[in-house]
Formats: sequence, structure tokens, C-alpha cells
Amino acid sequence: ERFRDLLRPSAASWGCGPHARKQSGPPLEVRQHPRIGVFVGGLTSGIVSSVADVLQLLDFGHKMRVVGRTNMNAASSRSHAVVTFYVEKLFGQTQDHGRVRRWAQLHAVDLAGTARMSFAEDHCELRQKERRGINTSLWALGLVIKRLVAQESAPASSRSASARAHIPYRNSKLTYFLSESLMGNSRTVLLACVSPAASSGAMTESTLRFASEARKVRTCSVLNEEPAGDLANALRAEIEFLGKELDRAGAADRRRDLAERIHTAQLASEQYGSSWEEQQVRSQALELE
Repeated sequence: ERFRDLLRPSAASWGCGPHARKQSGPPLEVRQHPRIGVFVGGLTSGIVSSVADVLQLLDFGHKMRVVGRTNMNAASSRSHAVVTFYVEKLFGQTQDHGRVRRWAQLHAVDLAGTARMSFAEDHCELRQKERRGINTSLWALGLVIKRLVAQESAPASSRSASARAHIPYRNSKLTYFLSESLMGNSRTVLLACVSPAASSGAMTESTLRFASEARKVRTCSVLNEEPAGDLANALRAEIEFLGKELDRAGAADRRRDLAERIHTAQLASEQYGSSWEEQQVRSQALELE
């Protein structure tokens, strides 16, 4: 499994056979920060002010998505796709209190269908890796949902022990990225797409069984609200503090851990702690590319 930045294809690997391109730059990884939660560091984002702006970015990203021919479709999705809408509102301004920041983000996730060997007719090594990656992540997602449903359906007397049961969301980058959508502060909706064809009966039954289990998962959403600028200041203070700790650290393991935490905080600061002006500059640079 690997992430590709669909808004910056020059930094991603794509293609198959002799014309395949390798990824340039460091790979994108799922990271977790106590203030922000789970995010993918280093992703490209663009500021939008209208529906047309949104559709333009969606269309561009969709064209960059990995697709391939199978026995079932001429252009079948060979990858999962995620688009994240980040919405922020500033309000309130008094002499005693500054402005308040209220924010939310929406992950729209298009999961590729299960890729069965009997329906595939490509011999490209990259396509075969994609197929294995799709199946692995979907299997991991099904297992996470199964464990969550088991917790929800456990009797009240045994729920305390069930709550401590391990949820293997780190088994896949997909489930790690979607962990908060399944277990955290969120409202989650799942749409299951099935085929009426008799030849797809087994996959239709499997998909409906998966959807039936998923609808039993319960999440809890809360209001994301804080003083404007509080997150940016907290991230800058954290980076400064960890930098001083790194200078004093002696053990190699400790230094590696601190360096990784600094890198995560820096990525979080760049994506979520930037000012509106800084975000506009990056968005304009994206348009020029």
C-alpha cells in the first residue's frame, strides 16, 4: 500500500510496463497528532471559493487516479480515492474575547471493488500489486468493522473487557487513515454498490454482508471549536520544546523518537497551522504547476 498525491502527479509513481514512472520525493505516510488526530503528512491542498473551484480540483484528481481494464470494466478503479474538504469559520470579536475558530473536515472515500483473480486479465506486475493492495486493505477494513461491531453488541456486563479488545486499524494504511471515521469524532455514511448480474452474485452477497455489519458501528461527533490561532501557537511551541529536548537527548532511540515527533508536528503545522495568506500562496503555486 502507498499513497499518491493526485493534485501533484509529478511527485507520484504511475503507469505500467516500460513507461512506468517512479515516485520522486519521500513517500506519503499516515501520521497521528494528539491535537489534530490522524492525517497524511505532505499532501497538496488548494483553497476554493466556489463550487466551480471544487469541481475543477475533483476533475483534475480523478484524471490522475489509477484505472485499468478488466473483464468487467474498460476503466476499472485500481485504487482507493479520498478527497478531503476542510471547512473553517471564524466568528465573534469582542473587547474581552478574541475570535473563535470552528472547523470540520469531510473525507469522501471511493473504495475500489474487490479484485478477484478470475476477473483480471492483466499481466503487468504493477497491476498485480495494485490488485493485492486493494484486497489487503479491504480485508483489513472488514476485520476492523467486525471487531467494532463485536464491541457494540457485547453485553453490558462484559463490555468493559470487550472495550479493551485490540482493534487492528494499523494493519492497513487505509484503516489507519479512516480510524477516526470509524471510531472517533465523526459522523460516517457508507454507500454499498452492487451489481444485479447473476455472475456477480457472490460479490454482491459479500458486499451486502459487509454493509450490514458496517451499519452497526456507532460513532460520536463533537463540536470542534477553539480560540483562533491557538492551534498554530501550540504547534510552534511543541516544535520548539521538542527541538530543545532533541539537543539534550543522548540515546539514539530517544533521538529518533524526538526527530519523528518533530517531523510530525512540522507537517501538522504546515497543513493545519498556516495562516490564510500562507495557504493562498501555496494554492496559487499549485495552479501555476
